[in-house]
Amino acid sequence: MVAKRQGGAGRRGLKPAYRRQGLVRFKRRVRFKKLRQHGVGANLTAQTAGSNHGPWRVADSPAMHSAFPLACFDSLAPTRLSAGP
Repeated sequence: MVAKRQGGAGRRGLKPAYRRQGLVRFKRRVRFKKLRQHGVGANLTAQTAGSNHGPWRVADSPAMHSAFPLACFDSLAPTRLSAGP
């Protein structure tokens, strides 16, 4: 007879789930701090840092556009690949 799993914790218990939650909270705190250092407002930063979306979805957010304008990247690349506005 095979025992059924109880709850959603799985075979490894609750420790990995709590560890993962702590890592997500840490990443959100770091994202908030970095955006504030780049001069983004507190409300917009809180919305962006608290988002459940990953880095590729957050990259197109208004907070990222105000923190890193196109002029910021012009000094890094020798030529621009797109015509841009």
